[in-house]
Order: sequence, then structure tokens, then C-alpha cells
Amino acid sequence: MAILASPARRLIEPALQRHLCEHTGASQLQQLRTHVALETEARATNDRRAIICLSGKFHIRIADLVDNQVMSKMMRELASLTYLIIDAIAAGRVEQAVASMIEHLNHIEAVLDMSPPPSEEEDLEAVLGL
Repeated sequence: MAILASPARRLIEPALQRHLCEHTGASQLQQLRTHVALETEARATNDRRAIICLSGKFHIRIADLVDNQVMSKMMRELASLTYLIIDAIAAGRVEQAVASMIEHLNHIEAVLDMSPPPSEEEDLEAVLGL
């Protein structure tokens, strides 16, 4: 589950959380609570597949609630690679797991701009349009 700590997610998710905290309403909170209840139920029944799936979807749901299509798409792509890697590991498909991880790393490299910011005054939310 190396994707959970990927550099892309470390950049994206705090900004999404900040935006959601500043602009959340009762409807969004209820959606998050419902999702957490489903994850709690999966944990109670030890449904590992559902736990992994719901855990990934929680992060996607946050991006969706922020209502930024670019961020939602990026979170979906990152999460889908997580599922592929986990499934390959669980099935003992070494080469598929390695190939999926390389694909994930290539994706991160392609979407991250590591050049210095134009100004220290610009924050991540401003750059992402949040």
C-alpha cells in the first residue's frame, strides 16, 4: 500500500481536507458519516476486500465533496492503482505487482511539477484552484 504515502497524495489531500473543513455542510458531513459506518461494518465482519475498497473510496469521496473535477480524477487514478497492486500481491503475481508499482511511480512523476514555486506567497490551494 505504498500509494497511501505517495508524494502526490501528501500534496493533494491536505489541501482537499483544508478546503472541505472550510466549506462543509450538513449534507457532506452525513455522506462522510455514512461512508465511515460502512467501513466500520466491513471491519466488524473482517471483510478485508471491502475494508481496502472503502478506505480508498473515502479519500475519493473527500475529493468529490470538494467539487474539483481535476482533483477527483487524480484521486481516482491513484486509488485504482492501489487496488491493482494489492490484488497482484495477494495473488502472488510478482511481475504484475512490480509493473503496477512502476506505472504508479511514472504517473506520480508525470503529474508532479517539482520546479520551484513562482512566489512564496502562492499557496497550494491557490495553485490548485481550491
